[in-house]
Amino acid sequence: MFKTLTTLLSASNARAETRLRDTFAIELIDQNIRTAEARLRAAKATLASLI
Repeated sequence: MFKTLTTLLSASNARAETRLRDTFAIELIDQNIRTAEARLRAAKATLASLI
């Protein structure tokens, strides 16, 4: 009985974690895009100063 409850709780936690990750996936991707764009601008500025 205890093992069944433990399994149910574990599955519930896994579902909640997946739901949370899916909820914030778009925000995380947007943040990664903004970071990449900022790094690209910095790289272009560095290249322009070297040329």
